[in-house]
Amino acid sequence: MSGIVARFIAIPVGQGDAFYLETPSGSVLVDGGRGSAGFAELFMQTTRAKGVDIVVCTHNDADHANGIIGFLEGGLECREVWLPGRWLGVLPHVLNPNPKVAEALAVQAREAAPALRERSRQAPGIRTLFEIYGDSMLGEPFGYDEESSSPLPISRPVEVTDGWPGDLAEALEQALWDEWEWLREPWGWLLGWMPYWWRELPPYPREWHIWRVACQDPVACALFLGALDAAERIRRIAVAAYHRGVAVRWFEYTASSPQGETRWLRPLNGREVAYVPPVPINKLLYFLALTTSNRKSLVFWADLDDCPGVLFTADSDLRDVHQLPDLTGAIITAPHHGSEANANAYSKVSKHLGSSQANITWVRSDGCFRDRPGQSYLSAPGRRICTICRTRARQPKQAVRLLMRWRCWVRERGVRLCSCQ
Repeated sequence: MSGIVARFIAIPVGQGDAFYLETPSGSVLVDGGRGSAGFAELFMQTTRAKGVDIVVCTHNDADHANGIIGFLEGGLECREVWLPGRWLGVLPHVLNPNPKVAEALAVQAREAAPALRERSRQAPGIRTLFEIYGDSMLGEPFGYDEESSSPLPISRPVEVTDGWPGDLAEALEQALWDEWEWLREPWGWLLGWMPYWWRELPPYPREWHIWRVACQDPVACALFLGALDAAERIRRIAVAAYHRGVAVRWFEYTASSPQGETRWLRPLNGREVAYVPPVPINKLLYFLALTTSNRKSLVFWADLDDCPGVLFTADSDLRDVHQLPDLTGAIITAPHHGSEANANAYSKVSKHLGSSQANITWVRSDGCFRDRPGQSYLSAPGRRICTICRTRARQPKQAVRLLMRWRCWVRERGVRLCSCQ
């Protein structure tokens, strides 16, 4: 196909974001949607590729991170995996969990529950309430703030190999694939879910105390199980990458001085770090919740030299991205699947673009939800394309394929424009 120098694909996952970009400089998968089982096969079917150079996980929401688990555990090829630096602080606690870790999370969940009692009525499930908790705790002064820490927060000499600190590598060597099952299976938990009304004691004495602490209160139970889900996603991604010999880069969120990149892919709100000290175990719930925060999603820019690039916004509202690149003609992934809560991103992009707004392409990946996309997405300048629109009965989910041809992103034949209303 003459003139094609790059291709972009929004993979039609059941829910969430999964974006593939192939350029002359390299290829990248940014996030993987909510489903882990079957993602590797879906990736190969959609992209006709057996792997990528770089796998990026922007933050620890299930609808972004689970597919990364499926990619790595499915045996697909990659040279590097780029992960949030915040995960380094919690990994020592979650790699080989024990009753002490579980009890600490249970106590912290019980202590945090009263402040979330009113807001819990707005949360349809465990995952949402845990994310609400993380967003509500942003900025709390716990003495460990990446915004005030040095670019390389090392308190002692640390040996780092392929991005893995030496003491963490030792724990990874001992980590088992199903390490959290001692806590899940006795209570019959499926993917961290347990009905609030469940009241039977677990069968083994070592879990009784944890149950009494966390699971007799619905809000504390939701926070506790949300923390287990978040911990399990981080652990599985780290274990899969390490045991497959994949190098890792860690990008700590920062609203200032972003740095660390390849020649063609760089963070706009993160800096590369080699080591982050373990977080205090009595603040583990808090830091696990922050890993799921939408506001602190990592944002990346793919630079295609003299051609329009791609802005991967994840769930960020771009409030803390201070320097946007030249977005003329670019692809921009719709922040948080077109949610109105991220309206600031559209106004910021519009102001930045000025008169060249009509040349951009918004790509929205999502499941079917009544409240998405919001009005800000629907009125955004430029063209809009969804993997699935509200008129889904007439238009089934599609893989959004865009090709770079003669310095312009064009739709592959058959790709439909947005018909949301």
